[in-house]
Amino acid sequence: MNRVIILLIVVVFLSAASICQADGNLEAKLARLETGGSQSTAAEKSKSRGKSLAERIDDMEARQNQMQKVDKGMDTRISKLEGKLRTMEFHQQSNEAIITRIAKLESKVQVLEVQSKMPQVYRKSNSQATGATCKSQPDVRASETETHTSLGDALAIKLSKLLNAPVPEPGFEITADYLGKYVWRGQNLNDDPVFQPGVSMTMGGLTAGVWASQDTTTINGQNGEFTEWDYSLDYSGDVPIIEGVGYSLGVINYHFPSVVGDTTEVYWGLNFDMPLSPSFTLYHDIDVIDGTYAEFGLGHSIEKIAELGPETPIGMDIGASVGWGSASYNKGYWGTDESKLNDLALSVSFPFEIGGWSVTPSLNYVTLLDSRLRDTDTFSEESEYFFV
Repeated sequence: MNRVIILLIVVVFLSAASICQADGNLEAKLARLETGGSQSTAAEKSKSRGKSLAERIDDMEARQNQMQKVDKGMDTRISKLEGKLRTMEFHQQSNEAIITRIAKLESKVQVLEVQSKMPQVYRKSNSQATGATCKSQPDVRASETETHTSLGDALAIKLSKLLNAPVPEPGFEITADYLGKYVWRGQNLNDDPVFQPGVSMTMGGLTAGVWASQDTTTINGQNGEFTEWDYSLDYSGDVPIIEGVGYSLGVINYHFPSVVGDTTEVYWGLNFDMPLSPSFTLYHDIDVIDGTYAEFGLGHSIEKIAELGPETPIGMDIGASVGWGSASYNKGYWGTDESKLNDLALSVSFPFEIGGWSVTPSLNYVTLLDSRLRDTDTFSEESEYFFV
C-alpha cells in the first residue's frame, strides 16, 4: 500500500516537472515571438513613417510650386489692375478738366449773349464803373479782360465748328429773267424787253456766279446780242456772337463786249432776321469810277396768298430799296459831283413752282429821287419806270 502511494507521488511529481518544462518552453517561444513581432512592427511602422514623410514632402513641394505660380499670376493681375486704375484716373481727370472748360465757355457765351441783347445797359454799367473810386478800377479792368477773353473763346468755338464741319456738297442754280426794261440803280439801260440768264454754284457760304443781259430788240442796234456779262464771287454767313445778323462779302466784274466801260466793284452787306428783313449793302468801284453806292432795303414775304392747285401755292414777296451815291460815283455815272439819294425801287412778285422750277411774275417801279439827276440823265428822258 505504501509502495502504491509512493508510486503515485512519483508519477505526480514527474507530471508536474514535465508541465513546468513545457510551460518554460512555451514562455521562451512566446518571448521569441514577442521579440520578433515587436521588431517587425517597429520596422513596418518605421517604413510606413518614412513613406508618409516623403509623400508629405513631395506634396508640400508641389503645393509650394503651385503657390508660386499662383503668386506670379496674382502679381500679373495686380499689375494689370494697377495700370487700368491709373488709366481710369487719368481719363477721369481729363474728363473733369474738359467738363470744367466747357462749363466756363458756356457761361462766358451766355454772358456775351446777354450783353449783345442789352448793349445800352452794358455800356451804361461800364461807364458807371469807370467813374467809381480807384478801388473799383481793377474790377473794371478785370471785367474788360474777361469780356475780351469771352469774345476770343466764342470766336475760337465758332472757328472750331467751321473747321470740323463736314465739307458741303456743291449746289447749282439756273435763273432766266425776261423783263420789260433794264433799269439798274435808277438808270434805264434798255427801254425794251431784255433776256437775262444766270448760273451760280454754291458750296457752303461761297457762291460763284455768271450773269448776262441780252437785247431782244434793235433799240441799241444789237438785237439778240449779249451786251453785258457780270462775274461775281460772294461769301455769306452769320455774324459770330450776334444772333439773327447775316453778312455778305464779294466782288463783281462788269464786262460790256461792245462798249468801253468795264469795271469792278467790291461790296459788303448786312441783313437782319427781324420784321421787314432790313438790309444794307455798300458797293465800291475800285477800277474806273472809284466811287461808292449804298443800298438800304426792306422786304416781306407771304408764303401763300392763293393756289394754282392743291400742291401749288402762290406766295408774295414785297420789296423796297433806296440807293445813295457818293460824289465820285454820281460824277462818273450821272455827271454831277454831289452825293445824293439817287433812286427808289419798289417791287412785288408772286413766286410759285411748276415741275421743280420756280416761276416769279413781278411788277417793278423805279424813280429818281433827285431833280438834278433827272436833268442830267443821258439814258432816258423819263425819271419814272414801271415794268414787269
